[in-house]
Amino acid sequence: SGTQKGLKFFNKGVTLQDNQKAINILNRLGIDSQYGFINFFPEMDFEDFLYNIKFLHKNRILTSKSLSSRLCIYHGTAYSHRHLSKVKLHDNNLDIAYKFNDDRLNILHSKVKEYSTLVNSYELTLSKIIFNIQTNMSTNDKNCQLFKMAYKAKLEINNLLYQLALKV
Repeated sequence: SGTQKGLKFFNKGVTLQDNQKAINILNRLGIDSQYGFINFFPEMDFEDFLYNIKFLHKNRILTSKSLSSRLCIYHGTAYSHRHLSKVKLHDNNLDIAYKFNDDRLNILHSKVKEYSTLVNSYELTLSKIIFNIQTNMSTNDKNCQLFKMAYKAKLEINNLLYQLALKV
């Protein structure tokens, strides 16, 4: 999460500063990492969303998946038992659907999910290209240039998603 509130909600036992420090260390060591990120959760507010996308963008890990990800609440989980009264829940048999208390978030998630679906296939293709280049990369300048171009395109997608999220 990009907020201390989110980290507390998910019972992570770390601070936002701990996460930032870990990301900085991995980046400094040149270790390419994949991060799981749940952007939308029942008790969040609009400011949480803004902090989350700023955190993702600043760390260059904003993807269509991280932007639109939403917590799934399943029957029988500790959360479903503890917090049923705190959010507006709608049972759809597989998981428990919920609405956010702030209706702006309901509209926002719908739009973000729509945009993210469009961008996701491009991101996946680009990630495959980057992976293939990295695996076959030597000191060959042509491969290095291609890698730089693909990586730059990935950062541009990060920037576009960030701008879209701020405008929605």
